[in-house]
Amino acid sequence: MKIFKGYISSRKFPNGEYVQQKLQNMVVRQFCEYLNCKYMLSDVEYIFKNNFSILDNLLKGIKNYDGIAFFSIFQLPTERDNQEYYLKKIINNNKVALFSNEKLIINSSQDINYALDLIDIYYETNKVLLNNEINFFSK
Repeated sequence: MKIFKGYISSRKFPNGEYVQQKLQNMVVRQFCEYLNCKYMLSDVEYIFKNNFSILDNLLKGIKNYDGIAFFSIFQLPTERDNQEYYLKKIINNNKVALFSNEKLIINSSQDINYALDLIDIYYETNKVLLNNEINFFSK
């Protein structure tokens, strides 16, 4: 049975919402169970913006697990280069990244490209909506 170490967040997500750690752990555990994987209790990232100390530590010990089970893909840094860095670090160690909330399994370079495209689409869509660049009610 594959073993995944959980990774959850104590910060707000890009949409400004905060998800309780208890709920994040439940989602990660259920996704691991769905995949018939063993779930090891999650490490929690610090609340400080742009700090990924806990994720860095998880990657140092990744040989002890088959991969990392994230709550969400939006726990990754906002910069594409850094997103790619962390995902490649996992894949290059022949491990898997699970993104429980999005139900994504990343275990190849092709999967990384797909995931990065999804993140880009999310950010670009929100940029357009926040800047009111679309007016659904114009004549």
